[in-house]
Amino acid sequence: MNPKNSQFLFCIKCKGALNLEILNESSEVNEGFLYCKKCKLKFPIISKIPLILENISQFIEKIPSKPFVIEYGSSIGIISNTLGKKHEHVFGIDTSFSALLEAKKKSPKNCEYILSDTLQHPFGKKKFNLIIALNLFELIEPRLLLNTISSQIRNGLIFLSDPYDYDRGKNSVKHPLYEKQIREILTQKKFLITKSTKTPSNITWTLNINKRTNLVYKVDIISARKSS
Repeated sequence: MNPKNSQFLFCIKCKGALNLEILNESSEVNEGFLYCKKCKLKFPIISKIPLILENISQFIEKIPSKPFVIEYGSSIGIISNTLGKKHEHVFGIDTSFSALLEAKKKSPKNCEYILSDTLQHPFGKKKFNLIIALNLFELIEPRLLLNTISSQIRNGLIFLSDPYDYDRGKNSVKHPLYEKQIREILTQKKFLITKSTKTPSNITWTLNINKRTNLVYKVDIISARKSS
């Protein structure tokens, strides 16, 4: 992003002016964020692209192309099929057969869906360049999920989100983790959390259930890199 162009951008929520904070810069702003003083919203700049939106699916579309990508909890494939348009090899993993059937209907040829448990995946020692796990911490023991993800990434990026909604009765995980704890564990595992997600967030997630029904709630987003 050219820093001179920030003066022409305004907040999508309150229409207030956006202030630019640069975290990494070369000929352009490589990483930073645009900040609205009026309503306090922050919009990250990742790989020179300002992400002025509140929908996570669109957020992920901006991730640069990677050779090997895996999405845990892919469901009906909205995100994995989108990733398949840009990335070389994409794998979607879920435990719902009906959801995977729906995902496969519109999947590109380079997008493969597998019914598998996240913690007992069929990839052996295979390493990925991008791992996505959205809203899974309340379904899978968070520490075990982080261990699995950490063992699979090499020179790549992970993208996590969760509303930390652990009140699921008998189906609740035994050892819930929250915003700061997850970031501490990732740091211990030699991940470098991107500056735009170091601070816990409260981003609007919109789930399109059907043509007449949307489910809207707030999630925390974490993206982090690991070089080995």
